[in-house]
Amino acid sequence: MEGLQRRLNRSSSSTKNPEDEAEFLDEQEQDQLVQDLKAQNERSNLAIQRGMILIGILVSAIYAIFLYDAIFPSSFLSVPRIPIPFNPAPVTLPSPVLAASTSILSLYSAIFAFARAVRLSAPEIICFGPTPSPDRGLGTMSARVAGLSAMAALVAPLIALWDGSIPALEFIFWLVPLLVLGMKALAIHMMLQVDSKIIELEKAKYKYKGA
Repeated sequence: MEGLQRRLNRSSSSTKNPEDEAEFLDEQEQDQLVQDLKAQNERSNLAIQRGMILIGILVSAIYAIFLYDAIFPSSFLSVPRIPIPFNPAPVTLPSPVLAASTSILSLYSAIFAFARAVRLSAPEIICFGPTPSPDRGLGTMSARVAGLSAMAALVAPLIALWDGSIPALEFIFWLVPLLVLGMKALAIHMMLQVDSKIIELEKAKYKYKGA
């Protein structure tokens, strides 16, 4: 009788364990899926963040070249020109040095606010630098720094509107820093939305045990 009881206990435990193991594997698969989504989202976010910062640096370099030409005009270019490929147009804005200086200030303020919001240090921005922590999270752009960037970006377009005779192409050129700031704010907004959806998915995982 004791041997029969031991065999019954062993058989009952063997019928329960597979169900428990299956439930455990189901939860484990859910956790693995969420972790894979988070890792993939982090990689895509990092690529977007580095790309947005690179765009700001490249655009600021264009305005830096323009500022240099405006301060130190060459004998061939007595009037500074908008650096458009194959067809540089002469600038008609009354204060090109002020406009270029405020544009550069706007761009670097936007870069600083964006880098602080995505919690990236200068070495981490460089592709060959240290890999950022996957748990660094995302924040929002500083209202003060973003406001400074917006005000600096509006100086040149307001001067152009006040003058009233600025060509449309030149007006778009002076509007670029404000567009870059808007792109950075929109990128952060979209990344925060994706992160919130992943958090909701993690909270809504199915719980088979106790269901």
